[in-house]
Amino acid sequence: MVWGSGVLTQSSWTVVQRLLIVAAGLAGFVTLLYRPLVLISLDDRQAKSLGVPINGIRLGVTLLAAFVTATIVSDLGGLSFIGLGAATLVNMLALRFLYQRLLMSFVLGGLLLWLTSNITIFLEHRLQFAFPAGALTGLLGAPLIIWLILRQRHQTIDSATPMIVPERKPVNIGRWVVVVMMIASLALFIAPQIQVLTSPVSSLQQSMTIAWGLSDFSDWSLIQQYRLPRTVSAAATGVMLATAGVLLQTLTRNPMASPEVLGVSSGAALGVILGFVLLPSLGVTVSMGYLTLSGFITAGWVLGLIIWLSRRVQPSYLLLIGVAISALMGGVLSLIKLSGDPRLQAVLSWLSGTTYATNPNTAWWLTVAAIVLYGCAFVLIKPLQLLSLGRMVAQGRGVATTSTEKALLLLIALLSTASTLAVGPLSFVGLIIPHLAVTMGAATLQKQLPLAAILGAGLMVFADWFGRYIVFPYEIPAGTLAAIVGAGYFIYLMRKLR
Repeated sequence: MVWGSGVLTQSSWTVVQRLLIVAAGLAGFVTLLYRPLVLISLDDRQAKSLGVPINGIRLGVTLLAAFVTATIVSDLGGLSFIGLGAATLVNMLALRFLYQRLLMSFVLGGLLLWLTSNITIFLEHRLQFAFPAGALTGLLGAPLIIWLILRQRHQTIDSATPMIVPERKPVNIGRWVVVVMMIASLALFIAPQIQVLTSPVSSLQQSMTIAWGLSDFSDWSLIQQYRLPRTVSAAATGVMLATAGVLLQTLTRNPMASPEVLGVSSGAALGVILGFVLLPSLGVTVSMGYLTLSGFITAGWVLGLIIWLSRRVQPSYLLLIGVAISALMGGVLSLIKLSGDPRLQAVLSWLSGTTYATNPNTAWWLTVAAIVLYGCAFVLIKPLQLLSLGRMVAQGRGVATTSTEKALLLLIALLSTASTLAVGPLSFVGLIIPHLAVTMGAATLQKQLPLAAILGAGLMVFADWFGRYIVFPYEIPAGTLAAIVGAGYFIYLMRKLR
C-alpha cells in the first residue's frame, strides 16, 4: 500500500542506475524525434505536406511516454502531478523553442520531486510517520495547478469542448424500463449453484461443481436477504449518479463534467472516512446520519469550489482543476489509509465501489432517497434549462439565479453523497450515462433526465450482478466493472467526436 502511494526511499543504487539509463535512452529518442515534433507542434497540415508521418510519430511518442511512466511507477510507485506541474510551469515561462521547453521541463520536474523528497523527510522526522511522496505530490500539486490555471485563465487557447449533436428520434422510456426490469430479474433469479457430488466408490470422497441455474421461489428468503438489497442499492445508486451527471453537465455547460471527474465523489468519500475516523475520538458514536452529514459537507465544499472556478476559467481548464481536486482528495485518503488505524480495514472494500455490505434497511432507505432526489431534480428542469443559456437570459425570464444555483448545488451534493455512502466512490457512471442518453435521442432535458436515470440503474445492476458471479466464489466490485465499461465507451465517444 505504501508503494502504491509513491515512495522515494531506496536501499541501493540499483533503481537510480536503471532510471538514469532510461533517462539517457529517453534523451536519445527525443533527439531523433525532435524535428518531426517541431513540425507537428506548428500545424498538422504543414507537417503532412512536408512528409511527416503524424500518426506514426504520435504513436511512437505515446508508447515512449507509456514505457517511461511504467518504469517509474514500477520502481517508485504512483507520483502524481510532477509531469503536469512541470509542464504547466514551462508554459508559464512562454519559451519559444521546443528544445528549451523540453530541457526546462526536465529541470523543473526534477526540482519539484527533489523538493517533495526533502519535505517528506522533514515530515517523517517531525511526525514519526511514513509519509509517502506520492500523497504529498497530490497535496502540494493540486493547489499549485489551481493557482497556475487561475494565473493564466485569460490566455486564449483552443478549448472547444466537443459536443454531441443529438439525433431527433423517438425515445421510448417504457421500453427501457422493461429492459432494466429484465436485467434486475436476471440479477435476482440467475445465479451459480454449488453442487456436491459424492463418489460412488466411497461416501467420503466428494467434489463440488458450480453450475448456473434459475432460482425458484423456494429460495425467496435467500433472494430477499442478500440479492434483492444489493440489486436495489445498485439501481438506486445508478439513478442518483446519472441524475447528478445530467445536472452538473447542464449547470456548468461542460459535457465533460461529472461528480467523479470533478472530484465531488472523492470529496464525499473523504468526508465519510474522516467522519469514520474522527467522530469516535470526539466522543460521538458513528452512525449513518453523521457519516452522511460529513460526506455532504465535504462534497458541498468541493462542488462550491468547482462552480466558483467554472465562472473564472475555460472548460478545458476546469477539467484539469477537477483532476487536481480528485488527486488532492486521493492524497488525503492515502494518508488516512496508511495511518494504520485497524478500523479502516472495514472501508477498504467500500472504496472500490461495492454493494457487499448492503442490508435490506439501507437498501430501501437508499431507494426512497433516490426517488425523492430525482423528483427534486425533475422539478428544477425548467430553471436549469434557462440557466444553461446564461445567467442574463435566466434573469430576464424571471429565474432567481442565485437561489436556483444554490438549490442545484445542494441537490448534486446530496446525490453524490448518498450514492458514495451507499457503495463507495464510482467512476464514469455520472460522466458517460448522460451522453449515452443523448446518443439515444434524448434531445431535451425533459427526456435526457429520465432516460439517463433508467440507463444508470441498468448499468449498475448489470455491473453488480456480473461482478458477483464472473469469478465466483470470488467477487469483482461493481465500481470496477462500471469503470471498465464506462472507460471503454468513453474512448469510443472520444473517437466519435474527434
